[in-house]
Amino acid sequence: MNKRRPSLWASLTTNQTTGLHVKDIKKLLAILQKLVNSGNTVVVM
Repeated sequence: MNKRRPSLWASLTTNQTTGLHVKDIKKLLAILQKLVNSGNTVVVM
């Protein structure tokens, strides 16, 4: 059995998306989606 031990990691960013170019927002959303797809939890407020 090859069990992966979950790692605990948290990141907090205070960058606002207000004023970002649409391309930059799409890049940010793509990165967040990659995190979710790899089993991470993403919270956006």
